[in-house]
This record gives sequence, C-alpha cells and structure tokens, in this order.
Amino acid sequence: MNSRSDIALVLAACAVMQGCYLGSAPMTYLSPQPLGGDGVMAEGQGKSTCINNSRLFTHTWASVTVAGNTFCFTSPKREDKTRRFDDDSNPWMCAGRKWATLGMEKRRRIIFFVTAEGADLAYDHAVAALETHGRTYSAKPMVHIYPAVNMPNYASKPKAILAIIFDEACDFDASYRLTLSGITSGGQVLPIQPVDFRPTKENFPIGAD
Repeated sequence: MNSRSDIALVLAACAVMQGCYLGSAPMTYLSPQPLGGDGVMAEGQGKSTCINNSRLFTHTWASVTVAGNTFCFTSPKREDKTRRFDDDSNPWMCAGRKWATLGMEKRRRIIFFVTAEGADLAYDHAVAALETHGRTYSAKPMVHIYPAVNMPNYASKPKAILAIIFDEACDFDASYRLTLSGITSGGQVLPIQPVDFRPTKENFPIGAD
C-alpha cells in the first residue's frame, strides 16, 4: 500500500473514531503582557480569578492590581457574526496559522475582554485606546456587572466584564497595546498601565475531540 493510501486510511479512521490524535502544529495567538501596576501576575504564576480563554494555550491571561482593585486581561477574540460582540462566551480567539488562515477570517474585528474586581468601581467615563500598525483607535467599553455571589471571596467584590470591540481586524501576527482609562474607585481615577498583546506561538494538537 502506498503512502497516499495510508494517509487516506488514517483520515478515514479518524472520521469515525473519537479522540483520534493526528499530531500538533504551531498556532499563534496574542498573549497579554502588562507594562506595570501595583502587582502583576501572569498565567502559570499563581491562582487567579481570571478565566483561561483556552485549555490548550498557556499564556492567555495576566492580571494587574491597582489600588487594591484587580483587572484581568485575556487574549483577545475575533468577531463572531452569530453572537453579540459583548458575549464573552464567544469561543473564537484571535489565533491561527498564517498559512492556513483565510483572508475572510483575518478581516473579522478584534474584541478585548477585561474582568474588573474591586470595591466601589465606576465605569461611566471608561474609555479604551488601541495602538497597532502605527494607528490609534478608541472605543467605549460595554460593561456587564455581575451581582455578588454567596462566596466569602466574592461577597464584597462584585465583578464586571468589559467588552471592547475596535474597528480593526483580528491579526494574530500583529502587536497591540491596549490602554484603559477613566475607571474610578471611590471617585478617584485609577492609573491603569497599558497592556501589550504580543504574538505567541505554541503547538496545538490536531485531531477529533
């Protein structure tokens, strides 16, 4: 049997078998890298309330503490036409393989999600700026406040998720700088430092789940 037939048989078997592993391939995504804060924690450095965007990538979030308030920045996602842009359950990270990515996918707009946790936070004047490709874009975050739940760690710290969409295509080979401003705590503006999002490459398993 020739090698082409062997490959065809493997692919056919994978079509009917669950969990067939075909190997791995390098995937690129955008990893958050804060430029400062009272405290900075990256994925893998400790426990956090940040939600990992993908169980298959290892540098998808970073949190910063500013005046006792915590902001978690996660790897951005790309626009999904079937969902509201502020739906944080959107599974599509701004990630891929350059040689295998269709132009249509790369034109989809980029969305950033930031989780905020702290006391007496206000977002009325919040604004986000995005620097990339030598240009700067601004956008008003969409804010969803989650009520406090009956757990000791959260009782006094209701969470908010900020969803920010920019009129800029998702490009996982580009670098981005996101700056949040105008968020206040107790009436005082918080000096949240910019966060860079840089292309990061990891091997991604290929196969049927």
